[in-house]
Amino acid sequence: MPRPRPVELLAASPLWDDFDGGTVVVACSGGRDSTALSLAMAELLADPAFCARFSAPVELVVWHLDHGLRQSSSLDASFVQRLAAELGAECIVETAQLAELLEKSGGNTEEVARTERYRRLIRLVKARAADSPHNLDAVALTAHHLADQAETVLFNLVRGSHLAGLRGIAPVKEDVIHRPWLRLDPQRIEEYLAQRDQAYLDDPTNQDVNFTRNKLRHQVVPVLEEINPRALAHISRLADTAGTAFNYITGRLQDLPVESFTQRAIDRWLPLVGWPRGGYDAFRLNAGWDGTDLAALFCAAELIKRLGSLNAAEHDELSRWAIRPVEPAVIRGWRVNQPHHRVLAIASPVEQGDDTPRLLLEPGRSSPIGGLDVEMRVPGEHEWDRRQGDGPEPWERLSNWLRVLDEMTATPPRRPAWHCFLDGGVKLPLTLRAWSNGDRIQLTGGGTKKLGDVFTDAKLPACFRQVWGVLADAGGEILWVPGVCDSRRMQLGPGVKPAYVVSIRESGG
Repeated sequence: MPRPRPVELLAASPLWDDFDGGTVVVACSGGRDSTALSLAMAELLADPAFCARFSAPVELVVWHLDHGLRQSSSLDASFVQRLAAELGAECIVETAQLAELLEKSGGNTEEVARTERYRRLIRLVKARAADSPHNLDAVALTAHHLADQAETVLFNLVRGSHLAGLRGIAPVKEDVIHRPWLRLDPQRIEEYLAQRDQAYLDDPTNQDVNFTRNKLRHQVVPVLEEINPRALAHISRLADTAGTAFNYITGRLQDLPVESFTQRAIDRWLPLVGWPRGGYDAFRLNAGWDGTDLAALFCAAELIKRLGSLNAAEHDELSRWAIRPVEPAVIRGWRVNQPHHRVLAIASPVEQGDDTPRLLLEPGRSSPIGGLDVEMRVPGEHEWDRRQGDGPEPWERLSNWLRVLDEMTATPPRRPAWHCFLDGGVKLPLTLRAWSNGDRIQLTGGGTKKLGDVFTDAKLPACFRQVWGVLADAGGEILWVPGVCDSRRMQLGPGVKPAYVVSIRESGG
């Protein structure tokens, strides 16, 4: 006698290829789908031909999590316990105070519940594997089916996910949780339960269209099926296609036209008096980066190198960012920014420090600070006239970070230098130091401005702000922020000769 389709698909799952006996945990809410999966697994384990493939016995565990959100939830747990007893399976019921978790996290009920379920289920499976006296396997099964897959693809599509989200529900999660029914039409589940005369619970919250997935299931999907009765199957098939494309693209990311610049290579082109707070990497994107998916996938791959892994929400955040990358995406403190259409920067969390690099300048002497040499002197007789005729070098007016990396990496100066010509009214001695919170500068056009606001307007990355060189006089007046902002002391009138010039160069220049 042929097996029912749900049992047949379960038996054909590739999860059994690497399984050689141990524990199979079925996550069971008591609803239609998970009740059917529990029944199908018990039926499969009653088949000697199927069990003969394993060298050790297989133990079935029916696991239930009581979220504690409904007064009747204890009745669900009782139903699952009776079901497990009828199937001859061990039953484990856990209780989660989800209301407390929601109050602490302020998150979405569906998302928090799902996260807690998976956390506890994975913990149980790993514990069973660790406690096995003969190092037997332990796996978990969930009853997600074709309609769940299609609804997930639709859900991800409307909320803004791109290729990563179009993959829908993964067949395997964290090498622990398996979903063998992703190709199974839910109608077959209904038929299977009717054939076995098996009762199940109907969760009333499944009808509440205030939940996004329920709204899709009850209001959107029926319209799609009016257009094409096989709409769910086609949408589910799209998940397979997206998964294949995703795996192919991520495997070829190293072949994409991207040019990487080390931290030191960029540091040497900026007037920094110490190492940046937090590390960073910068990339120049060449031709072929028109698709937002590529940028999101590339950033995900780079962050995985640093963080080890990304969860689904973090992948979605990168996809949303790539659509309109005006503001940085922040993933566990790491900032992903695309300040220019050809420039991408990934900065690590900013480290806070109390040390403030500073150098007291002595006229006629060059002194080191950080990776820079700083010199204060009286300008030569015709130096100012030549300077006015030639104009400043491009890197001396890096007032907008949106263009800095592209300009500097496209045509980097071999020995960058920044020059500040000052009138004789400054109060000596002068100090080159790092920015301090509360610093203000009197602008050439009049008025004052906080340096923090100057950096913000220039979109200067946070990792540079704490160590960007700032020139101040003995009275604390800010005279110059190299490459970013000039003060009134640098605005010399007609016929006025500068009294001092401060030059900053990379050490050894």
